Amino acid sequence: MSAKTREHIYNAICIFCIILCIILIGRVAADELTDGRGKEYIHHPPEVRHESNEERNIISEKNLSEELKRYLGGVLPIRDIAIDVSEGGEMLLTAKASREELTDYLKSYGIESGVAALMLPQVIDLEISVDCSYDDETGLVAIDPVGLRIGESDFSLAAFPAETFSAINNGLNKLLMATGYRLESIRFVEDGIILE
Repeated sequence: MSAKTREHIYNAICIFCIILCIILIGRVAADELTDGRGKEYIHHPPEVRHESNEERNIISEKNLSEELKRYLGGVLPIRDIAIDVSEGGEMLLTAKASREELTDYLKSYGIESGVAALMLPQVIDLEISVDCSYDDETGLVAIDPVGLRIGESDFSLAAFPAETFSAINNGLNKLLMATGYRLESIRFVEDGIILE
């Protein structure tokens, strides 16, 4: 093979690599602009049910679940989110996650799941229990994680990064701020959250 032929092959390979890099950079930029969801994210404020006899505004558990799904979808590798609110501020978040996405998420925070991850099913059931409190001065909800269940086993809260619980807390506060109400207080009841 002559030097001229090798030069042409080398140039063709370089041009091919440059084209691939441009496509990759364009793809990453497009994902960033569309929040990684493949389409532009459109914000929908949560539905607030009005009870005229007591002048109460309630966000139901179903609506909480749907809205948190939007806020957490690009942040945590979970789906099929359901919220169960109890009087006094106890909240149970249940969700599903794929084994691969969950182990990758944990690895990104330096938590190695090792051989134990191989024993998990492909789709994992998660339960995160938190206690919620409302700060009248800041108008924000604070969560205190109290339990973590993966599949049939209870785990230490240290098994998940603190960023997981921060994302849930931030999602809940964004949801409440999106209602457009000036909140003086909120109450947690069996079927949702009452805005007052």
